[in-house]
Amino acid sequence: MRDHLAGSASVDHVSSFRQALGSSQKECAAALELVEQAAEVIRDLQDHAIEVEARALDLVNRALERLDLAEKRIQSADAERRAAEAALLKVNLGQQEVEKALKRAESRIAVLEAHLSAAEARAITAETRASEAENALVRIENAIRTRILGTRREASGEAAVVA
Repeated sequence: MRDHLAGSASVDHVSSFRQALGSSQKECAAALELVEQAAEVIRDLQDHAIEVEARALDLVNRALERLDLAEKRIQSADAERRAAEAALLKVNLGQQEVEKALKRAESRIAVLEAHLSAAEARAITAETRASEAENALVRIENAIRTRILGTRREASGEAAVVA
């Protein structure tokens, strides 16, 4: 529009406008001045609009760059979260395996403790029986000695009486 107003065609239109009105030279000059002022305002508005558009475009580009950076950060954080979840799952599975092994070991220990208690009871019973057998053996030995000695005394006493 600026080019259109600045061109010679616009001056011709203004001149013919001036002649058509049949106004005085001063009125035409004033009208022409107003048209030039309006053209200057329009140029200023266009320049300002171009500057605003450029700033807006720059703001949009910077916002898009920040958005892209934020999306990359989100993706990175999401990847780290997934890796942490996978590691946690692995740890949980390992913990479950350890817990199962511990339960199996505790069960084996309980069985072995039961076997040990039974073996101790058998050992105590065996010791008691061995002690009783030993006592019985001592009584038998004493009885045998007593009988043998008694038989010898009788035999010695009869031999002494016969002599």
